[in-house]
Amino acid sequence: SWKTLEKLHDNGKGVLKAIGVSNYTAKHLTELLENSSVPPAVNQVEFHPQYRQPYELYKVCANSNILLQAYSSLGSSTPNTLINHNTVTSLASKYKVSSAQILLRFGLQCGY
Repeated sequence: SWKTLEKLHDNGKGVLKAIGVSNYTAKHLTELLENSSVPPAVNQVEFHPQYRQPYELYKVCANSNILLQAYSSLGSSTPNTLINHNTVTSLASKYKVSSAQILLRFGLQCGY
């Protein structure tokens, strides 16, 4: 539970330097922040051009100094059609980089 992680963190003096969450919505984060003494350092969420997070999540994280970390930046569908999407491959060709670099740059430019 989160309370156990807080004890292991002990304001940075414990076994854990930082604790975080994954796939938390703005509502989940708000509830956690209201009921805990240690805020999460990071919220890891899926993020790519076909799956963006609601703006409210960005606001809660920014206001609470919680880092948003992207996963599945190259897409997550099975089979993955994003990396071979016409727009992505066209941009990759235009800028002489790989499709993966285009998708990773998208995340970076969005603040991930």
